[in-house]
Amino acid sequence: LEWPTPTRIATHRHLQRLRLPTSARHARARAPRTFAPAAAAAPRARAVGAAVSPVDRGDAPRRIGTMADKRGKGKGKGKASEPKSGRGWAKVHKSALIVAPPEEAFAAINAIRAEHDKAYPRWMPHVNTLYPFFEDSRFGDAEKLLRARLADVRPFTCRLARFGHFAHKRNCTVWLEPETPGDAEAFKRLHAALLEVFPECDDTVRGGTFTPHLTCGQWLPRDVEAAKAELGEGWTAVEWVVDHVQLISRSD
Repeated sequence: LEWPTPTRIATHRHLQRLRLPTSARHARARAPRTFAPAAAAAPRARAVGAAVSPVDRGDAPRRIGTMADKRGKGKGKGKASEPKSGRGWAKVHKSALIVAPPEEAFAAINAIRAEHDKAYPRWMPHVNTLYPFFEDSRFGDAEKLLRARLADVRPFTCRLARFGHFAHKRNCTVWLEPETPGDAEAFKRLHAALLEVFPECDDTVRGGTFTPHLTCGQWLPRDVEAAKAELGEGWTAVEWVVDHVQLISRSD
């Protein structure tokens, strides 16, 4: 599949969708379901020196080079990391391989992120699978390698209903937990499959474990438990079928 000429879409130059395989029967049984998020005020950008783009506000980003599966159904930021394999591709912090929630849920998630997440102006709501990833000039080659491996990965249901957090030295990152009802290891199997293709992109493995999460923001340690409780009270669960991954990059 020929990659189109790079086009800048808001802060993202490329957003590429790669579908997992599915049969007509499976598609009927596992159709995406979205529980409408509670009404939220329009998100406001924090003063981080960048305007809020349509992608950041939750508007639907345009898909570039959307591909079907093989059955034919439709360490400084920004600096390249040294390659860890014989492939010789450098990793950058401006690209990622992700799973994104339904676009209808962007507004509710971004209402939280606009106030609390330092990365809000740079990225859409997403769950990183491999990050940092390769420069977007490598996306066409990466796509070819991913298609064959994804043919063996089945779609699965994902649900965002609970908030968790990571504790850091000076603050805590609060995130939505991507639960997979009926198959607790589904997300980890997807990640393992992607890591088989790109073993050099193992930065999302911490202490030998991959913990999928959708970042909502950063809080001080003394405030984190109260923040999770408050967010949980106002949150309406979002559920959908993960049937594709996306390659994204930003230009700033």
